[in-house]
Amino acid sequence: MTEARHLAIFDATPSIAFVERWRSHVDHGGDPVDFEGISTDKPANMDGLVLLTEITRFRSEIPCPLCSPTTPKFRRGRLSYFPNEKTVAIIGHRCASTHISDYEKADDLWRKQSESRRFARAWPELQKMLPDLTDYFSKIERVLKPVQWVRERLDKDAPLFAERLYRELKWSQGEIRIAQDFNIRDGSGRKVLQKGSIGTLAGFEFVRPNFRPVSELVKISRILADLQKDLPPLPVDGTGHHPTFDEITKRGKEAYSLLKRLPELRNLAADTRQFFSAGNIDILKQWFRSGESIFAELELKKSGNVVKIRANGAWGHAYSNVLLFSEMMGELPGPRALKGIEL
Repeated sequence: MTEARHLAIFDATPSIAFVERWRSHVDHGGDPVDFEGISTDKPANMDGLVLLTEITRFRSEIPCPLCSPTTPKFRRGRLSYFPNEKTVAIIGHRCASTHISDYEKADDLWRKQSESRRFARAWPELQKMLPDLTDYFSKIERVLKPVQWVRERLDKDAPLFAERLYRELKWSQGEIRIAQDFNIRDGSGRKVLQKGSIGTLAGFEFVRPNFRPVSELVKISRILADLQKDLPPLPVDGTGHHPTFDEITKRGKEAYSLLKRLPELRNLAADTRQFFSAGNIDILKQWFRSGESIFAELELKKSGNVVKIRANGAWGHAYSNVLLFSEMMGELPGPRALKGIEL
């Protein structure tokens, strides 16, 4: 190429359709600059730069309108609009970083818009998943609500029991270790006891302070309700700051988060409903008998769906008859029941 072109023909930001035609031209082997409306001369006014595409790697080097308008210079660049010039040009990524003061700002805006477009594309697929998401959620809700009721009852009857147990075992995430005889002796032949694990309490999150999973269920219920509604259409020109992009991104992030948050809640339900299992009760009793626990006295007895708790120690005392609702052991979805969606 020996002569730079200046085509001031764009009174407004080029449409998405124009950009897609250019993409198709390049994808099918066309010269990126040999396309309708592409300028190759250096813009005199580069304020307000609008990036129209991601960084693209071309098959061969092309001229840079910023520093080499007539000879090939770069292979990585992006289609861009200069509103004060009314031109569209392809600028090199590195050259733009050097010569255009607004480049980083324009790139940040491009990334935000691209994220919105990805969510807009994924929204119909997420909506197709709505029946499965709702069923998945309903099964979790039927289990977690009674689990929280049990914790609330325990806190009402024995407000210090869960708090003190969590404080004692939080660093080990519920694992309990006591001095045990592993048939080890020192140099004098004396028996040496060493700490060993007697087990890890299942569903240890049940005693975490402020364990209130229903609040998360309420948030997810609202997101599912929002997913029933369509997103607003993207702005026609697809560029420039527009509140619609912010709305789409906010709603898209919330909806997409369901694919992570629902399995996490499912696992939380599966774990915490086991806190008053026979295995946990045995571990706590063994801990008490070791003389190393937080309890001076402990009585734990499960009869049917009622757990009798009588305990005291330096921290205070606990007295409760905890009713375990049958719904706690209801069906939960499989751990891999939800499939992801590519954005």
